[in-house]
Amino acid sequence: MSLSSLSQCLRGRLVPGNKEDKDKISPNKKYRKDKSCYQNIANLNVRTLMSDSRRIELEYAISKLNWDIIGLCETRRKSEEINEFPDYILYHTKSIKGLHGVGFLVKKHLKKNIIYFKSYSDRVATLDISLPKGKVLSIVQVYAPTEKCNDEELNTFYKTLDLAVEVAHNRNLIIMGDFNAQIGKALQGEDSAFGKYSNGKRSKHGQRLVEFALENNLKFTNSMFKIRKNRKWTWLSPNGQHRTEIDYILTSSNVKRPLQTMFNNVLEKRRGGLESPNQ
Repeated sequence: MSLSSLSQCLRGRLVPGNKEDKDKISPNKKYRKDKSCYQNIANLNVRTLMSDSRRIELEYAISKLNWDIIGLCETRRKSEEINEFPDYILYHTKSIKGLHGVGFLVKKHLKKNIIYFKSYSDRVATLDISLPKGKVLSIVQVYAPTEKCNDEELNTFYKTLDLAVEVAHNRNLIIMGDFNAQIGKALQGEDSAFGKYSNGKRSKHGQRLVEFALENNLKFTNSMFKIRKNRKWTWLSPNGQHRTEIDYILTSSNVKRPLQTMFNNVLEKRRGGLESPNQ
């Protein structure tokens, strides 16, 4: 992939818009008039959207955030649906036994740009968006098994993810979500998948994820920007004592200007009453 019409500018954290944040993510003036070129894309584990009351909680929690597309993990909704609301469209997969489920929230101004939503499983789904000059952006949302799963379950997840990537071949690609893995610091021969700011230890699932990234020429955007160590986490243990980074956004090498994205390295979990151990 070598397209030049997109931008890889994943900045800071998904927070209520303020002057400092807007300065950091201001798009090139040349593209400001075209909203399809400049999108704030984020990922969030919601724990559940099984009920309408929970969806309304989420609505309130993100009401002051600057976003265009949010990938969702653990939606846990009973059926695969596309629902339109006044300000956004909710796309989601069917959960299995009330577990897992992924989806997307998309702002209404992008409705005309949505090509299709495809569910591959209760853990993997893709949203295709049209871009200027006939280009297509494929966003793959995932919710990976935890480290406690067996090998068969993990292999099934990656086979499904491989299929989604294969279908998106030669498109501009973003893969994001809760990978339940710690990738740690880049090792020798892995520089192509990492930026300058990788750190920490790697878990077993993290090794599998790094291998997947290398095989598909993907890069961990979380490692591309300098963030204070005490802010570089996406999961908080139930007792509040342990924090780690298990959510990632990966991009293909052709994700360049003018598309701008922003990932939620740290999202306040209890803002607006929405609680989740993942950010």
